[in-house]
Amino acid sequence: MTCRRWFLAGLMGLGLWTATVVSGWAPVASAQSAPPGSESREDSAAALFPADSVAFVEIARPDVLVQTLVHHPAIRRALELKSVQAAMGSPQYLQFRLGLAFAEGQLGATWQDLVQKLAGGGIAVAVGSDGRSVAVVVRSNDEPLLRRTLGTLLSFVDTQAKNAGGESPYRVEEESDAKLAIFEGFTLARRGSDLVAGTDRATVMRLLGRLRGEGSEEKGLAARPELAADASDGQPAIRGWADLDRVRRLGLARELFRGMVDNPGTELVLGGVLEALQDSPWLTARVTLDDENLQLAFGAAMEAKNVSSSRAYFFGPDGMATAPDLVDASNMLASVSAWRDLSGWWLSKEDLFDENTVAQLVQADAQISTLFSGLDFGGEVLGALQPGMQIVVDRQEYPEGVQPNIRLPAFALVGQLKEPAEMGRRFKVAFQSSMGFVNLGLTEQGLPQYDVNTQSTETGCVCTSRVFPEADAPPDLIVYNFSPTLMVKGDRLVLSSTAELAEQLQNEPAAGGDAVPADRETGSAAVANTVVRLDLAGLATLLDGNREALIANNMIEQGHDHAAAQAEIAVLLELARLFRDFEVRLENGHGRLDLVTRIGFQNRAVEKPDGK
Repeated sequence: MTCRRWFLAGLMGLGLWTATVVSGWAPVASAQSAPPGSESREDSAAALFPADSVAFVEIARPDVLVQTLVHHPAIRRALELKSVQAAMGSPQYLQFRLGLAFAEGQLGATWQDLVQKLAGGGIAVAVGSDGRSVAVVVRSNDEPLLRRTLGTLLSFVDTQAKNAGGESPYRVEEESDAKLAIFEGFTLARRGSDLVAGTDRATVMRLLGRLRGEGSEEKGLAARPELAADASDGQPAIRGWADLDRVRRLGLARELFRGMVDNPGTELVLGGVLEALQDSPWLTARVTLDDENLQLAFGAAMEAKNVSSSRAYFFGPDGMATAPDLVDASNMLASVSAWRDLSGWWLSKEDLFDENTVAQLVQADAQISTLFSGLDFGGEVLGALQPGMQIVVDRQEYPEGVQPNIRLPAFALVGQLKEPAEMGRRFKVAFQSSMGFVNLGLTEQGLPQYDVNTQSTETGCVCTSRVFPEADAPPDLIVYNFSPTLMVKGDRLVLSSTAELAEQLQNEPAAGGDAVPADRETGSAAVANTVVRLDLAGLATLLDGNREALIANNMIEQGHDHAAAQAEIAVLLELARLFRDFEVRLENGHGRLDLVTRIGFQNRAVEKPDGK
């Protein structure tokens, strides 16, 4: 490793000390408040960097973030896990602790004190207008400690160079009230309690000037309205921003801005995000953390009226379509509610996909159309559904004497028919034909077939398929997870993996949504176009019920023996129990598109099923 890289590694090490919390390290220090006067410093480092920067990331209060991590309930519970305790007794970890103790001794402070004092005023990084140069500003609360730390690092670099038989890789210069260490392709400067580093000297000198107040009439990145709005919305743990116009001009990440993908499923899920990234001049990111939740939010500019016609299937004709209210399943493990015009998605395939994908979809169209007596799949079959789709995943119970070796949850698709009297019958015939093909496949595999029962009702039909009770069939077959069912009740269409879930969804009213209604004239309100929710605690229980299957799969894929596979799966299940739920929301409005993801932590220790 070159001396320059050794020095960079040392600087990075100071920042990465905060990450040791999540690698299995019991904290002992109490939370510390910021030193007096620190609040009077610049609220954001965005004003320091030029307006033509390509990207910007800021941790406004690293000390607060570290203390949040150190005392976070989920981190504390993770440290109590047997697997983590074992890792903390490993030779590698003990060697790390010795190295860290040596560094703390050299600098005369614990690592938490070092973070609070060396970076308590904030850390900010920006990429220059060329897309290659990088600049870093670290605002310290303890000038003597910063000076001593830099001296220790520079001495380390000198020692490494001498041991390699070379000379010092840097020269020292003084500029007014700043002292610089200039490497080849890298410059480091300290001005009072501020540390500035960059890939070129000119960038570092500009930042030093901004710290002195020179050119204060130029607000730099702080003048960007999307950053100003971001700052006014509360202080996140980490925030970021990118100039997408400049990124596109530089030819960076071209695949991200193509506006299309080759996978129809990905398009159906993320097409709206691709639409925004294709034209948005900027992208913002925010990370917030508290004891209950970790949230990551991305924002991009997008005017509803400017959505392309090929993506009207995603956002609706006015660009402000709202996800439908979910039906309420009692033991729901996961749910998806999204506004999608499936017919528009299929019929726009020539504009959304490449020639090979379009050819495959045309072939699929012809095959599926045969199930619907020759109806055009995109225009007539999918066109029979109202825009808006819901997917529900639920726990299921098995009848006595049946216990599949792999236990799967039940799942269902819920939609609405435009003409239920006519198209309900079409879907019924297609379902019956499909089950005939399924039974042929099961026969070839030597598995029991499904017995299909069809009933007409006053408002529709019920088509239920259950495994035919063969006397000699083993009770642990995977087919017992399924009793495929189609139900049409009024305009509601339910296609479910089990009869029990279909029956429940058929009779359940909508749960009531939390999407904010939009002002259709001004588009001023944000609407939830897509909402995804997962019950992570319930999924962890489901995985635990499939422990032996997971162990067998691990042995096959990883080549482990049973004991090693069992230990690895146990660790994964222990970690899974730290989390409560997960949510993704795609919100449109206020001239922007926001993708918000949140993961919730268990607020108490979770009892393991069956005492495991």
